[in-house]
Amino acid sequence: MKYTATFQNGIRARTFYYKVSDMTAAVTWWSQFLHVTPHKSMAEYSEFKLNDFRIGFVLNSFGDVYTGNRGTLMLECETEEHLQTYLGRARELGAKEISNNLDDISLHSVILQDPLGNEFELGNLNHD
Repeated sequence: MKYTATFQNGIRARTFYYKVSDMTAAVTWWSQFLHVTPHKSMAEYSEFKLNDFRIGFVLNSFGDVYTGNRGTLMLECETEEHLQTYLGRARELGAKEISNNLDDISLHSVILQDPLGNEFELGNLNHD
């Protein structure tokens, strides 16, 4: 299936992912709830592809301490230029960089936190 969601001003929502402490339990529950097999299923990351949107789960193996729902909105930029524009804008508005994965070809993204503590990821992935 071709990705049909269009970019608006060079950006679109691609994925929402939850940070989980038990990948097996999360994938099992969501598989049963959605009646869908994960598009990606790995020890550290799993993802359900639902038409033009994805729901993912990343294993909290990096020591985040949290309670309740912690998710991250992944925003995909249409071009590298758009990515740099949005990164600059986020930083100018006071976003804090949590993780810079721009040199990792499989991720090519930056995880940021807005001044209120909400995490989001900006990337130019160009892969399925």
